Amino acid sequence: MKKYKKHLATILFFVFVVSLNSVSACSTCGDNNTSNNVDSIVKSITLSGSDKNISWVVDGYSTKGFKVIWSKNSEPTYPTRSGDKYHYFADPNKINDSLSAFNGNGTYYVRVCEYLGGKCGVYSNEIKVILSDNINKEDKEIQAIKEKAKDLSENKLDIILSELKELRNLVKEQQNQIIHLKRLLSGVASVTEKMQNSITSFITYGVDENTKNLGEGERAAVMYSYKNAFGKLPSNEDELTDAIKIANGRWPSNTNKEAEDKAKKKFREIYKREADLNNIHDNAAIVIMSYGLRQRAENRNLTSERNGLRIFRDIYNKMPETTEEWNTLQAIVYSGSTK
Repeated sequence: MKKYKKHLATILFFVFVVSLNSVSACSTCGDNNTSNNVDSIVKSITLSGSDKNISWVVDGYSTKGFKVIWSKNSEPTYPTRSGDKYHYFADPNKINDSLSAFNGNGTYYVRVCEYLGGKCGVYSNEIKVILSDNINKEDKEIQAIKEKAKDLSENKLDIILSELKELRNLVKEQQNQIIHLKRLLSGVASVTEKMQNSITSFITYGVDENTKNLGEGERAAVMYSYKNAFGKLPSNEDELTDAIKIANGRWPSNTNKEAEDKAKKKFREIYKREADLNNIHDNAAIVIMSYGLRQRAENRNLTSERNGLRIFRDIYNKMPETTEEWNTLQAIVYSGSTK
């Protein structure tokens, strides 16, 4: 009898140990069920936009989505300060937003951040946008561009230079006639001397704060892009307006189907799909590649441009050389389109 009790005790102890081990083994079962959740790992966020419509490109994945913060004060932050406003998007795949002029018309500073729950992680670059509540009134920036184009077409250089706080530099103008204007005139219909002077003035000085800050090389690139898109140079005030719009990242009024068809072909080469023109990012990519829209000077992101160069090189096994190729690079970096 004693021997039977001893064996029974041994069996019960063994069952207890096995049960205990089973519980321990399953103590992480709940964790295993959630181990497939993707951790939030964001290396960088590149933000772009010039008006109420903004978009961003994420290098990484933000599990809890994004906060879009904007303000009339620089470096908008979450948790917000007085004068900041935010939108929250829980969707990790969200890449665009539309902003409002909540604090009156004017210039707003915008950033996007990786949301970590109660606070932000990685922030994007900061951009400046002009917001207005009056959607029925013509864009003030477009009005200003038209005025600058009028002054430029009439060669009112003294007015332009006064507003830019610049002095005339005849040596620079002559250099740009030799370096750029001669090449621009090659292969196009004759351009009046008055318009040649307007183009030279634009390349040398710009016409507003943004085009001044773009730099001479980018201003020349705008004219090369215009020539590439339309097969000609600006020949009147309206066409100069389109060139200045392009320099300021705005859609030109005139279009060219042939240029856009070429851009759609490039889009297929890069993204391995057809462009959806109802998608703001795909549409932006086509317009940038077609007409060479420039990013505003204060919104350029050199890190993103270096990454874009690597992507371009991986696709084409070369660095961009032609106007068309540089415009393609701009689209890769700033349009927000993805495969």
